[in-house]
Amino acid sequence: MASPANTDVILYLDTTSKLLMVGVSVGEDMVFRFSEPGTSHRYHSAILVPTVEKGLKQAGVNAKDLTALAVNTGPGSFTGIRTGLATVRTMAQFLDLPVYAFNTFDLYAAAHPGRPVSVCIDALQGKAYHGVMVIEPEEVLTLTSPGLIALDNVPVFQPEVMVYISESLKTLPHFDEAPVHVIETKGPFAPDMMQRLIAGHGERFRKPWDQVSALYLQEPNITLRKSHSAR
Repeated sequence: MASPANTDVILYLDTTSKLLMVGVSVGEDMVFRFSEPGTSHRYHSAILVPTVEKGLKQAGVNAKDLTALAVNTGPGSFTGIRTGLATVRTMAQFLDLPVYAFNTFDLYAAAHPGRPVSVCIDALQGKAYHGVMVIEPEEVLTLTSPGLIALDNVPVFQPEVMVYISESLKTLPHFDEAPVHVIETKGPFAPDMMQRLIAGHGERFRKPWDQVSALYLQEPNITLRKSHSAR
């Protein structure tokens, strides 16, 4: 069944963490929701396309009915980000669709409009991805630009700031008394937040497919095999 004329049909993907999230909206309704943890980020590439196909079928549409795509560009897993962006860029190119490109900090801030939201994601090796955003009705404000910081430099936050952290960071001393939300258990459903941002600030995040790039914040940790390094 094709979508009604002049109705937006949007596919949403978030592959940046071990929790794969996929959504399909028709008009104002999120008609397909998928959220499932994998044992590794390679899991996403194995099930992403079948999940997208399932979502479109459940929504009663096909790929040609899509009017836009939305994706989380990171930070997070290098492999996971590549999986989502490769899928979105390919679909957008061949279907001639615009892309709404968000980062993780945008999405968490969207869950608490009008309130500063700090996000600290474990980047391993004693570092964290950190940023502070606030989503106002008329604008999106970056209070602390997304960046990679040492765990020793993670700031102590005032009570009015909503704080999300990776579960592995709960052991940091300055989170002992702080009211924090653990991303793995209390994080928002990314497609819902993307839909909210598109409704309020769509033009800010809308891009042609070839201008959608990853927010890695650090170089991938890749060790060449001996056979390659010896060449």
